[in-house]
Parts: sequence; structure tokens; C-alpha cells
Amino acid sequence: MLVGARLTGAWCFRHRRPHCAKAKLTFSSSSESKVLHSIDDEYDGDFLPWLERKAGVEILSVLSIGKSAYGRSLFASEKLRTGDCILKVPYAAQLTPDNLHPKIKSLLGDEISNVAKLAIVILFEQKMGKDSEWAPYISRLPQLEEMHNTIFWSKDELDLICPSSLFEETVTKKDQIESEFLALECFPEVFDHIKLKDFMHAYALVESRAWRSTKGESLIPFADFLNHDGLSEAVVLHDEDKQLSEVIADRDYAPKEE
Repeated sequence: MLVGARLTGAWCFRHRRPHCAKAKLTFSSSSESKVLHSIDDEYDGDFLPWLERKAGVEILSVLSIGKSAYGRSLFASEKLRTGDCILKVPYAAQLTPDNLHPKIKSLLGDEISNVAKLAIVILFEQKMGKDSEWAPYISRLPQLEEMHNTIFWSKDELDLICPSSLFEETVTKKDQIESEFLALECFPEVFDHIKLKDFMHAYALVESRAWRSTKGESLIPFADFLNHDGLSEAVVLHDEDKQLSEVIADRDYAPKEE
């Protein structure tokens, strides 16, 4: 069984823009979570049945989907202890670079990273709209305006944190993304509909939500709720024999705690 690591770097955490005075909230107790926790009927009523049909197994048993200051989050439905398995998602219900169409995959050389390849998967599934078998998941990923990544800051906003390691990392990351985007422009007949802004958005979604796996990078529905704010220390284990990923609790959780 292999351990999956998160992809997140400092640039893709939820940094507020310099001119924004709102403080970032964290939850350290179940009482705090209760105040901001409300059940997300959109997921419980639509998304979860779709995912369970795709996976062929029950996905959630000890967790509920709700809303908090960070957006959609997972909450303990019962008392959980450190080391408990809180979520199982089969490989068949995960998005990876392997989901690329073989003809598209054959065009992409080593200069295109697995993160970029998975971003392309997202963009092609988005283009298909409701015809995509992944539409219930893709349509619920954060929109561009919901992303608080520093790569989307304006030049004036970035100048306010210059010089700093975050500034340098952000500039380096933007250069890397733009370089990979330019490589796609060699195949306009396939990638002409992809714009840099959309590619950056999809790229940021992958790097803020995906887990490393034997397939490169994986977007694991529900597990990415534990991943996208950079605060969770939950562990994802990949079981090649059972062809599934398991999320293991990093600490004890009280009922209704995020």
C-alpha cells in the first residue's frame, strides 16, 4: 500500500489579496464547526448518488458534506479516532492523466507535466458539458473567481509582497504554467479552444486539490475537500490490490467537527 502526498505549494494556498481585510478562519473545536456548518443538500441529493453509482460502492459512511468558511467541507458524522479509515474511493471514480484520450496523450511530450495533463483532462471534460460522464464532479469544482491563489493576483498586488519567497515562488510558477501552455499551441487543431486563463485555472485546481499516486496525480472526489485549503494533514493510502484510495484520519474528531 502506497502513501499519497499532496501537491500544494505556498502559492496555491488560500492567500487573501493584500487589499482584503478579511481574516482567514480555522476550526479548532467542534463548537466552532457547528456555527458555520450546514448540510450541503446539492451534494447529498445529487452528487453522492452519482459518485456511488460510478464507484460501485458506498462512498460515505462516517462523513457528511457541509459548508463552512472554506466552502464545501467534510464533517464527522460520528466520533472518529486517529488512524480510522474515513473514506474509500475506487480508482474508477478518480480523475488522472490516464483519462486523456489516447490521441491527445500521444501529442504530449515530456515537457508537459502530469499536473498539466490532468488540467487538460478537466478542460476537455468542461468542454463536453453535461455530456461528460464527469459533469457532476467537474461542474462543482471552484470557479475562477473563487480561487485565492497568488498566480491570479494583478501585478500591482504582487508588487505589495515583493520581495518575498512567496513572490518569487508565484512568479516561477506562472512562468512554468505559461511555458507548458505555449507547448500546447503547437497543436492548434486540438488545443485551440484552450485559453491561458482557463489553463491556469485548471492547473491551479489540480495543484491545490490533487494527490500524488501511482498514476501520477489523482483528483479524488471528496478527498479533495480535505486537501484544497492546505491545512489538512489527513493521509491518503493507495491500495493497488484493491484498486482504491483510502483516507485515514490524522487525529481524533468529535461528531460534526470539520
